[in-house]
Amino acid sequence: MKSALAAAEFDLRTAAPSVAADLTRQVADLLDRAHAAGAVRHDLTVEGLMALVAGAFAAIRHANAETSRKRSAHIAQLILDGLRPQPR
Repeated sequence: MKSALAAAEFDLRTAAPSVAADLTRQVADLLDRAHAAGAVRHDLTVEGLMALVAGAFAAIRHANAETSRKRSAHIAQLILDGLRPQPR
């Protein structure tokens, strides 16, 4: 399904604005909790996180990783490593 949505350049904000707004609120809540727990970088914003998720789908599609769990997992790990707080 994600391939079909990506191929069609599906934009949730245009197709279902209320769903997109609700999703953004839910992600913001999760991100607030992650910030409070020190589980993510302090400078990560909702907009940045949503862009990273969209970019992850594009990276997986570009790398033909949809058919390879190992490749998909590697791309996901690279993204998650970048979200973790860095030692100071």
